[in-house]
Amino acid sequence: MPLLSTASPRDFQPVCHLRSMHAVVVCGVPPPRRKGWRRWAEKRYDKVFGIFDSVINSRLADASTGKHADAGAGDFLDSLLDLMSAGKIARDDVTSIMFDLFGAGTDTIAITVEWAMAELLRNPSVMTKARAEMNHALAGKKTIEENDVEKLPYLQAVLREAMRLHPAAPILVPHRAEEDGAEIGGYAVPKGSTVIFNVWAIMRDPAAWERPEEFMPERFMDMAEEVDFRGKDYKFIPFGAGRRLCPGLLMAERVVPFILASLLHSFEWRLPGAQGSTSWKSQEKEGPEGEDDNKADDAQSEDGLEEDTLPRGKGIRRRNKKYMGPDWAV
Repeated sequence: MPLLSTASPRDFQPVCHLRSMHAVVVCGVPPPRRKGWRRWAEKRYDKVFGIFDSVINSRLADASTGKHADAGAGDFLDSLLDLMSAGKIARDDVTSIMFDLFGAGTDTIAITVEWAMAELLRNPSVMTKARAEMNHALAGKKTIEENDVEKLPYLQAVLREAMRLHPAAPILVPHRAEEDGAEIGGYAVPKGSTVIFNVWAIMRDPAAWERPEEFMPERFMDMAEEVDFRGKDYKFIPFGAGRRLCPGLLMAERVVPFILASLLHSFEWRLPGAQGSTSWKSQEKEGPEGEDDNKADDAQSEDGLEEDTLPRGKGIRRRNKKYMGPDWAV
């Protein structure tokens, strides 16, 4: 967390590499148009697990010497090591749980932040409003802390609207019909049937949302209590709902707004050159059907974004010493 409060564009570059690795190691997706992908994946699998093992070994060594005892309250890894010491989980379980946490969380968090930033760049008036809220709430602070995010309701609304339009998991994990009598679109759903929910369609349903295709964070300012991440209202369920609610919800609820706030607080953002918000278009891929694997599509990125090519690294710069003033530029 402290690293993100003094952000640099280079801090976020390793995430992109880990995300491509996650696609193969976690999901089993082979690298496109490449032979020997199993060996390729196994090497990276061993490399990633080696990183986690080294962190765990270091923590165990610190604990044995009492070095880590003065660090204050324990973190997630400490809790896992306590369970291991009590014989409730094995050492391999600790490594696997840490891998699952970072493997599943890195990809979804990065996609969510990317789409939120994309929508802010396409809607500079929204970015202006979010920055004005930060300038007022932070009262001249040069770094943002995790608890500062609670003072930014409009930024939270921006994030919810980005997740409504671009859910990281557009299709929920499969559920099962627990009883007979359910009917969808005139079709009976027998008990025991596997049911898959299209969250992307639900959160763009014109019957539930006014002007559903537009990016309007203000809609969440009026319904902050009724519509939250935990599925109180089934028209907004980016993390699912019920007993199969995403286990990473609490982490995402704290980390994603903090990353987004850090990016807005530390840097000025604008489209490079003379490109305006209407000249740059982006949308999700529709899926693999009809795609030619032998042709490279330069307009599509690996994370599901389809966008015009932008010069890498341009349009982003650190905010100057007066970045808390009202006259900053987007």
